[in-house]
Amino acid sequence: MSEITSGTSTSGRDWARMTIMIDILGYHGAISKLSFQVGTDRISDVQEFKVGDKVEIGWSIYAREYNGRWYKVIKGVAQPS
Repeated sequence: MSEITSGTSTSGRDWARMTIMIDILGYHGAISKLSFQVGTDRISDVQEFKVGDKVEIGWSIYAREYNGRWYKVIKGVAQPS
C-alpha cells in the first residue's frame, strides 16, 4: 500500500487517495496484479489490511463523460476473505 496523498480541490473540498496493489492468486494470464486507488471515503476500510492478507474484491466498472472526454472508472470494495 502506498502513502496517503491528499489535497484540496479547486472547489474547496478536501480529498485523499491511497493506491493498493493486489495479486490475483491462482490466475496465470497476462494480468496477475491490479492497482486500485482508494478514495477519501474508503481509506479507513483498507488501512487495516496488511501485506499478505487475502481479501475479496467486488467492483463496478463504468465510464463517464466530462467536458466532451470519457473517463473509465473502476470502483472496488475490499473485505477480508
